Amino acid sequence: AVSNGKRRNNYLLLSTEKISVEHCHNILLKNSLRTKTLLFSGHFFNNIFISITGVYAHPNMNRTEANYNYRVIWPFMDVVAECLPTCQFEPGEKRLQAISEELKRQDLATSHFYNADGVIFDDELGLELALLETSGPFSLDDPTRETNDHVKAAYGLLVMLHTIAYKYVYADADILMRLKVCFVHPAKNRIQVWTFGLVEKELYVLNRIKSAILQTDSQLGEESIIDMTNAFWDLKVSMAFLQ
Repeated sequence: AVSNGKRRNNYLLLSTEKISVEHCHNILLKNSLRTKTLLFSGHFFNNIFISITGVYAHPNMNRTEANYNYRVIWPFMDVVAECLPTCQFEPGEKRLQAISEELKRQDLATSHFYNADGVIFDDELGLELALLETSGPFSLDDPTRETNDHVKAAYGLLVMLHTIAYKYVYADADILMRLKVCFVHPAKNRIQVWTFGLVEKELYVLNRIKSAILQTDSQLGEESIIDMTNAFWDLKVSMAFLQ
């Protein structure tokens, strides 16, 4: 969060122009970034600040979905992937590997496929952990499109979870119940983070864990910055369990 070094709502707001990331951590956590765990956190927050600066630098996000993704959403997803040791973010009409594998398992034609607006993929595990579906350019109000993207995402998430279960077929059932795959959904002026998991036999829940409004006016952006940072931090935490 960016302000003048005052405490508000349990946050210490600091000017990134005057105070380094290491200084922030020394104040907030009474420790140095030379500590490995804090190096990780510092990298995340530093890159989040850079991404948010890009929001204010590109006010034309409402022209096209591609522009919105490129200027704003993909950099945020990159920040999360970079903080997960074996993950990478693959942007732009990415074919979901889990769908292709599911079709092969069922001996169905693999000519059908699912393209996401982006996927966070674990190279070491060979698994997709999160997908992105953006419902049009920034500020577009299209409930039908939002609903379609939710249905599409739920299908993709279900197959992603099935793929994990097939890969670890001998894993304890209790562990599978704790697994969650993630869905990031930018729609209108809001970015929502969802998790999808099994809660009972054949019963799945798509659960919204965070929602943040994206402000394009830097004068109104203080709470937006806090909300956006928390949203993508929660995404990172949810995905870290799978590693």
